[in-house]
Amino acid sequence: MKPRRLHILSTIALACTVALSASAVFGQSHGQGQGSCSMAGTWYGGGDAAKYLTYIAPGAGSDFSLVSDGAFSLGTLGLPVKTIYTGSITRNQGKFDVYAMSFVNDTTAFPAPVPQINAAHATATLVDCDTLRFDFDFFGGYLWNSNKTPFVDTPDYVVSPPPFSEVYHRMPTTCPQCAKH
Repeated sequence: MKPRRLHILSTIALACTVALSASAVFGQSHGQGQGSCSMAGTWYGGGDAAKYLTYIAPGAGSDFSLVSDGAFSLGTLGLPVKTIYTGSITRNQGKFDVYAMSFVNDTTAFPAPVPQINAAHATATLVDCDTLRFDFDFFGGYLWNSNKTPFVDTPDYVVSPPPFSEVYHRMPTTCPQCAKH
């Protein structure tokens, strides 16, 4: 085979390999195609009471990490300071368990005399590639000075009584409106 023809065939083979690899990677992370969905990405939504912007990053194996920030203030509830929720999504016997925590304080004083931990557990389900549902079965609050371990010990109070669900939609990664402006 002539060197030029070999170079052309090698280039075509490499281009096909790159295209297939990119399709697999981007198809999964952006939710294209049934069966190749992933929770990884940016999501918006929530429940009746609160809306969130949530980012889910892939972790080791089939696990994920999440950060979620609510579009609300807890100041009207006497909690002027809150952090974003951070957590883990782990595969457990064919389902995905979501564990997330946030700090809240009932004062703006520094250091806060008694910070509190809000801890939530849910089961995550990809309804389709662009819709994610969290079904909550636990949402407890822990006072820092109670020396309790979130999720393990009985909470000091219930933040919001379960069960309840939240639905999220994947942020699009195309913008037909962008070219119009």
